[in-house]
Amino acid sequence: MSPISLTYQQILYLIYILDEKGDNNITAMAKAFDCSKVNSKNILDRMVKMGLLYKDKNNFKLTQFGNTMIKPIQDKRNRLEFIFQKGYGVEKKDALEYANLLINPEIAKFSDRYVRKFALFQDNLEDRKIDERFLLKNMPPGKYTINFNILKNHKNGDNSLVQKSMANMGFEKNAYLTLDHNGSYISMFSKVVSKSKGGYAKQGILRAITYFVNGKEYRIESRNRELKIPIEVLEEFDYIGNFLFQAAICMNTHVQINLGQHTEKSLFIFTFNLLTI
Repeated sequence: MSPISLTYQQILYLIYILDEKGDNNITAMAKAFDCSKVNSKNILDRMVKMGLLYKDKNNFKLTQFGNTMIKPIQDKRNRLEFIFQKGYGVEKKDALEYANLLINPEIAKFSDRYVRKFALFQDNLEDRKIDERFLLKNMPPGKYTINFNILKNHKNGDNSLVQKSMANMGFEKNAYLTLDHNGSYISMFSKVVSKSKGGYAKQGILRAITYFVNGKEYRIESRNRELKIPIEVLEEFDYIGNFLFQAAICMNTHVQINLGQHTEKSLFIFTFNLLTI
């Protein structure tokens, strides 16, 4: 018998029969799905005609064909349930309910994004090296939105507080992680900052950032306001829990202010959540 397309309603009924070890008669099914016996009977009889179910006395059971059709979908549902529990800390009952919602064929592309990450949730990520190779292995090439924060370079020995740098004002809100087998990088976009002081208007815009590797200085120029930081410079991301990954690097910002220049050393921190990108 050739493969057929299952409706979301049929999927829920078939998974229920596969999950349940007790009675799967019309009365039990109607109660489970909060519908009339007539409605449940019509749905079940239709699947008998399709070769998905057969009737054993009053109970409905999966045929070999029905089991073949529904087992991969049940596996997907179970993986989604696992992700909700481990990734979001959702209680088992609620996780199962959410997972059942996501096996609707109409949103398969959305749910498949999460299922592809299932292997990661089984790993002990604390012991993994999260570098460019790892990311490309577990995520398709593309552009992903990530978060960043820039802190002042700490110099004051009398105060342990590390303050947020004003350099944050010189960038657009989001950074972007581009994964590419020919070279991955993080993009940041500069913006003009205007400020009045003493009756004079000042405008500043970031022109470049510099960093050091083994004593050698590297410079990244702003092109069309975009600065591309090679991901290999960060070496690897640290797993900090709850599927959050973080990397940091000290860089100098070179800002043009009217006709002058201003350089400041800051700590750039990049963070992303594997569940949301």
